[in-house]
Amino acid sequence: MVVRNLKGYMTTEELKKLENDLWNTADDLRANSDLKSSEYSTPILGIIFLKFADNKYKKYENEMVENDLSFKMLSDHRERLESISLSMMDYFSLLGEKEGIDFQPVLKEISKLDKSFISFQVKSKDSEIDKANKEQRDFYTKIEPFFVSLHSLLKKLDQKIRELEKGIETETNKDKKKEWNKKNREIKTEQEKIHKEVKDMEYFFSHIRWLQDRFPQAKYEDVTGLCKSATPAEIEEQEFSLNPGRYVGVVIEEDGKTEEEFMEEIFSLNEEFKQLNTETAKLEKVIVKNVGVLGSATLTKR
Repeated sequence: MVVRNLKGYMTTEELKKLENDLWNTADDLRANSDLKSSEYSTPILGIIFLKFADNKYKKYENEMVENDLSFKMLSDHRERLESISLSMMDYFSLLGEKEGIDFQPVLKEISKLDKSFISFQVKSKDSEIDKANKEQRDFYTKIEPFFVSLHSLLKKLDQKIRELEKGIETETNKDKKKEWNKKNREIKTEQEKIHKEVKDMEYFFSHIRWLQDRFPQAKYEDVTGLCKSATPAEIEEQEFSLNPGRYVGVVIEEDGKTEEEFMEEIFSLNEEFKQLNTETAKLEKVIVKNVGVLGSATLTKR
């Protein structure tokens, strides 16, 4: 058995020695200090946990790197996004909407952005950190407007669907209302698909924004709520506890939504809640009916 560390691998003997050293240290603290076990266990367990986390990371490091590099290009999502958006345009037309939400003009930018990404990969490969960081920042300034436009269309789409749902609620013709409700459910399904596709497409590139927001110089710096380089004096002040929460602090981030967007989301969630309540009521009736049938059948057998 071997455990990989930063320098290579620990043999069984080295691992056993480490275990013995840790136990001997714990015994020494227990027998030759005024510390209680609950006090000296904090730093010892913290160190053991960090070692455990390091071993786990090293074990799966190559796999994680391979998965990160096997992301899909924007163009790999284009066909599916176009198919879903065209399908939704058809649904809007069937519901009497003259104008849908057209994603095509934005999606046409994908080919150009893929070329920019390939160029970024070539330029940043084997480059100095500062140069590669600049290339990354320049690339993101090119791709960010694309996702901003895409999310703007998604908001318009969500708003359009909510307006349709309000129109369906006021419809007095039962047959027409039933047909529209069916179409609306189909639209909602496509709506979920397109949101998921955009989220998957943006996933890799969102990491660039995340890194640039927190480490714009590609160098380590303390980030509230994320990381903190603590001095020995600060660790001692925290009674040698390695609990990250004692050092990094907490940051409350704004969601960036306007009051109108927030209210729209609340109304959307409320509509979803109403639908769930309706479905719950239907299921309750089915359950009560089935239990009644089972009860009658049991009494008959007796």
